[in-house]
Amino acid sequence: KGTVLLPALRDFIAYIREAAASGARRGLAVIITDSQLHDAEDVTAYTEQVAKEIAANRLPPLNFVLLGVGDQIDEEQMEEIGHEPYP
Repeated sequence: KGTVLLPALRDFIAYIREAAASGARRGLAVIITDSQLHDAEDVTAYTEQVAKEIAANRLPPLNFVLLGVGDQIDEEQMEEIGHEPYP
């Protein structure tokens, strides 16, 4: 309980920046979580920034899959994050 997701997203984006410099044209992250994110607002703000970088061709297109496991999944939170509109 008490997942903080932002550090993992930042690490992944740093990895993708390096991979893109070596020719990667797409990225995929599969994140397994208890889906009780304590930094959901920070995650949303950061993903907005990442979406702008993708739209400006500074990052390749990326897909994120959040997989909630356990018996206390916060489905509402997962839906909000998963369906956030980005450019």
